[in-house]
Formats: sequence, structure tokens, C-alpha cells
Amino acid sequence: MAYTFLALDSLNEELEEPFGVLPNDLPLEHLSMGIEITLREMLGETHLPQQLPPKNYVLT
Repeated sequence: MAYTFLALDSLNEELEEPFGVLPNDLPLEHLSMGIEITLREMLGETHLPQQLPPKNYVLT
């Protein structure tokens, strides 16, 4: 029973703050750049920024 509560506590700590720069956090900069590129394509712009490459296989 204690193992279940310790696991839930550990999971809670991971989900508590999803924004940041750790590998398990949400890649907000990458997501916002993708949205910007998509919106510019919809507006018909031809000069588009490049999508941010992953660093060590992790989106930041």
C-alpha cells in the first residue's frame, strides 16, 4: 500500500510543474514555433523561420 502512495507522490511532483527546461517538461518554445510557422503558411508568407532542432534528441 505504501508503494502505491509513494508512486503517486512521485507522479504528482512530475505533473505539478509542466513548464520548464527539464527533458520531461513541455517543449513550449518548439510548440509555439510550430504554431507560428503554420500561421505564416496560412497567411501565404514564403519566408518562413526554420523549426527548432532537438537538442540531444529532446525538444526544448
